[in-house]
Amino acid sequence: MIGTTISHYKILEKLGEGGMGVVYKAQDTKLDRIVALKFLPHYLHASEDEKVRFLQEAKAVATLNHPNICVIHDIKEEEGKNFIVMEFVEGMTLREKLSQAPIAVKEAVTYAVQIGEALEEAHSKGIVHRDIKSDNIMVNKKNQIKVMDFGLAKLKGALKLTKTTSTVGTLGYMAPEQIQGGEIDARSDIFSFGVVLFEMLTSRLPFRGEHEAAMMYSVLNEEPQPIQKYIPDISSEFVHILNRALEKDPENRYQTAADLRSDLKRLKRDTAAKPHSALSTLASAAPVDTTVSESGLSESDPEIVQFTSFTKASISLAVLGILGALAAGLFYHKSAVGSELKLQCPEVVALSKAREVVAEFRADATGLKSNATFRATFLDLNLVSSKAGIEETRRAIRDGNATCWKVDITKSGERYKNIPCCPLGGFSIWIDHRGRLVSYETPVRDSATGTALTNEQAIAFAQEVARRKFALDTTGYDMEIVRRSSPPGLAEITWRNRDPVFGHKEILRANIQGSKLIKLSRLLEPTEEWREKKNQGSDALWNAGRAVVVLASFATFVFGLVVLIRGKSWNPLRGRLPMVTSILITIGLLFEAQTASVFDFVFDAFFSVILGFTCFTTFAGLFEWLRISNLVRLYGAEQLVAGRLSARAVAASLIHGSLAGLLCVGIEKSLKSLMSMVPGYLPSISELIGIIESGPLVSAYPVAFVILLVVETAVVVELAEKLFRKRILALLIPALLLPILFLATERQENLTVLLIGFLSRFLIALVMVYIYRSYGFAATWLLMIVSTLFDLAISSRSVQDPSFVFQSNMLLVLIALLLTLGAWGYMRTRVIQSLKTLNSEQ
Repeated sequence: MIGTTISHYKILEKLGEGGMGVVYKAQDTKLDRIVALKFLPHYLHASEDEKVRFLQEAKAVATLNHPNICVIHDIKEEEGKNFIVMEFVEGMTLREKLSQAPIAVKEAVTYAVQIGEALEEAHSKGIVHRDIKSDNIMVNKKNQIKVMDFGLAKLKGALKLTKTTSTVGTLGYMAPEQIQGGEIDARSDIFSFGVVLFEMLTSRLPFRGEHEAAMMYSVLNEEPQPIQKYIPDISSEFVHILNRALEKDPENRYQTAADLRSDLKRLKRDTAAKPHSALSTLASAAPVDTTVSESGLSESDPEIVQFTSFTKASISLAVLGILGALAAGLFYHKSAVGSELKLQCPEVVALSKAREVVAEFRADATGLKSNATFRATFLDLNLVSSKAGIEETRRAIRDGNATCWKVDITKSGERYKNIPCCPLGGFSIWIDHRGRLVSYETPVRDSATGTALTNEQAIAFAQEVARRKFALDTTGYDMEIVRRSSPPGLAEITWRNRDPVFGHKEILRANIQGSKLIKLSRLLEPTEEWREKKNQGSDALWNAGRAVVVLASFATFVFGLVVLIRGKSWNPLRGRLPMVTSILITIGLLFEAQTASVFDFVFDAFFSVILGFTCFTTFAGLFEWLRISNLVRLYGAEQLVAGRLSARAVAASLIHGSLAGLLCVGIEKSLKSLMSMVPGYLPSISELIGIIESGPLVSAYPVAFVILLVVETAVVVELAEKLFRKRILALLIPALLLPILFLATERQENLTVLLIGFLSRFLIALVMVYIYRSYGFAATWLLMIVSTLFDLAISSRSVQDPSFVFQSNMLLVLIALLLTLGAWGYMRTRVIQSLKTLNSEQ
């Protein structure tokens, strides 16, 4: 409808939609003014009763003429559409204002007086609003109150089309008699007004329930929470007014809005007359973090205060976190054989050297594009460690036998991941991390180039190239030469070392077609016996572990979807937590994808979005279940995703989570260094290869995916607490289950190594479970983020390439900023509390 003209009103934009109408902003072309048009919703047009009810609402409100009530200009029916022409109020709802900042007591009293006057006017005309809440109260640009939406009002004396027994208001604001379906009168509005007054001062409702039944029980049976808990220095007069407005028995409430307005005016006068000291001015000016609407909790709730407090345990965690960071730095070299992988040849240098090799072998790469992939060679570090020990494994890595840059020079610039693979019409060159040639290959041709060399000439030529490129003397090697008729002129020369190198077969290959070298490589390959043994041993354990991880992840996803579907409510889909976490998963998948073509990128992006949407629906169900299980533990996460970085809960999460993350990395590196001393330890450098392959400053993938583990941890802990009443069992059982998922990444066979690895993961899981139970979901999330970033920072620094050292420094700065932000939020909270205490004492 936007842009169309109905009668003499041009519709400009849609403002909102409620239970009884859709509201548009419009231009009155006759009187040249901006108005609001409220239409009967399309799905109600067929109901004559609803049309009559709609017009009855307009008739009721049109009798009101008060500066604090939205004015009705006209009632019209055009083209079969009924609508009301109303005053356009430019401003924000009271709820929106509360979401930005809390309302000071003095300003709240001023607003309350205006709301009281609006209700007094409506009640004097026999109109009961029946839906007073912060969403239906506007604050215009002049800071003036406008009571909106009499869409549920009952006009006494007219046709009673709105049943007085229908509980159509919002539960948290409804009077007890309204919930019970009793007689509703002006005193019901006074109760709802009392709820709004409480909300203005505390940013929360006086009654609380996690679902409709709990909220109804609270309103009907529980006393409102004492406002002194949130505002200790509030005046006794204010407390009296609030308590009387919230009386459950209508006979004990204010009987008229006029009486309530009179008391509020007297309170306003007394508040204005009270002198203000400098301390009180500072205290009132200091910003206070407001409630996140998703949970309904407040920073000042006793359970939140207790949950986000800094205790002796916090000091102990700080000491352990610092020690853990130091231990991680000290033990990394001993724990990770990859620390020997010092990248002396970065990608740009490898690409340049590959071109030099092509030119040296008298080949032409003009017009071809280069692409480099950092990968492992055929050297099996597990075999090296088993046959020669961990120190020889370090030497093999240090000497450049374990990793290389695979440079593909092709017409399209596409990356060929398969090994061995030589692109048609191009070149495949391997350069080790020290910048030395490992392998050179170009496809054989249909015809030989130049005069074919004799066997003796071909062998001599290949030996000379091997000596210059590999500094290798083939004396004592077993040599074999094979002549191929197809393709023509091809001579394949192979040298095999009789003595194993690092427990591997050393093989030198040289292919010559005509007088041109088309392949030269020196590789270390494991024996067939070792391959068979490995496949029967660690691979089986690895595959079993991976299956456990897949099943656990699938069970988590199914659990979330079942919760969402069985809840019969799609409100969880509106939450920020599932939205933020699914976006993180999508970003992580995009960063993981290594694509060269536009088609592959579009496909990966589409797949990432689809999986992200699946995660969104799943996380919506999981977070809804966690919210029902223990709402307090999600409060910090809700504050975090809402961007309230100065909130007390966020400060506690930042400090405790970051310190615990440093501690976990320290535990892992310390015990891994112990594991590496055990004979039979099987090392791996796949993680470091992945870091170098991804390039510097690419940490979104590991950081994004830690959320999966955090959610699984939360679900396991909550289930354990429901099943085991003993606190110690609820702590130990999840800590024993989680290492099973961790160990799926360990390809170890030695029992001692496995036990040390299990102990390491158990201690880390124990820290995670403790942090979740003590400080909530956000702290556990930050624990995993910081531990991932710190591990990445240490690994990046070991590469020693300037770009990776820069990445390491940036990650360490980021961790320091997280701790600083947490400390700032904590100190800020303490200063505000001190100012309030001094102000109340004065």
